[in-house]
Amino acid sequence: MSDKPTTKTARFKELYKEGKSIAEIARMENTYYSFVHRVIRKYQKETEHQTEPQEEKDSTDAITLIKEGKSVDETMKELDLPEERRSQVYAQYKKYKNQKEAKSA
Repeated sequence: MSDKPTTKTARFKELYKEGKSIAEIARMENTYYSFVHRVIRKYQKETEHQTEPQEEKDSTDAITLIKEGKSVDETMKELDLPEERRSQVYAQYKKYKNQKEAKSA
């Protein structure tokens, strides 16, 4: 059995997850840009709703750990967050730190 997606839309989603642009996918699959765009836009909306709650939980957990005095690296290790979340966690850390310094000044 093959691991390849069985439908065109599944193939579009797979290529998009691999980092291909909508135009590249349309060319590769010999189909209309507008069709690929519609499929990817729907996919983005579906995945956006699935990831928001987890990201909010990660953010809350990160801020809690930072408040406890943990560094960003310690927070990343403890929460086992993916690499792409590092900059977001760091931005939250900086925001919290700036707020804390502003209150104490």
